[in-house]
Amino acid sequence: MEIKPEIKFGFLAGVALIIWTIVQYFLGFHTNRFEYGNLATIGNVVLLLLPLWMALNEKKSDAGIAFNLRLGMRTGLLMLLISSGLASVFMLIYDYKINPMWVDRMIEWQVSADKNFALSKLANEPDASASILSNTEMHLCVYFFTLIFSGMLLTFLISIIQMLRKNTTA
Repeated sequence: MEIKPEIKFGFLAGVALIIWTIVQYFLGFHTNRFEYGNLATIGNVVLLLLPLWMALNEKKSDAGIAFNLRLGMRTGLLMLLISSGLASVFMLIYDYKINPMWVDRMIEWQVSADKNFALSKLANEPDASASILSNTEMHLCVYFFTLIFSGMLLTFLISIIQMLRKNTTA
């Protein structure tokens, strides 16, 4: 029995994101080297891009002429739900057991370094309702949905490329 590409590459991307988070922890990105946070984001994008490309390429090979944008987007969404879900469950454990308070320390660093990040601006907001956006629970939501939305943008672009490749070879 062959495993569907969205499942196979969803788990691959999820495990890769978990390993990348552990690497960031050991490199100090979540403890004392917050200035390298952009590398974390770039790593997340690459770790979504490569499995998405492989999943959509395999789906295109399986579907042949029937590959279209709808099939590509469906495949990408299913893959992203698996990978983002898996990585987010790990982040729940990470945020509460492995490295608690790192989100708070990140916001403190942003405020002290006078960084122009949205969370640091909200953390300094005198309105108490805005400060809810600067906590660990919100980080978990933002993490999950950022992976989904950025992954869907990548899925759209990759699906278009796959369709163009199909049309030029047909």
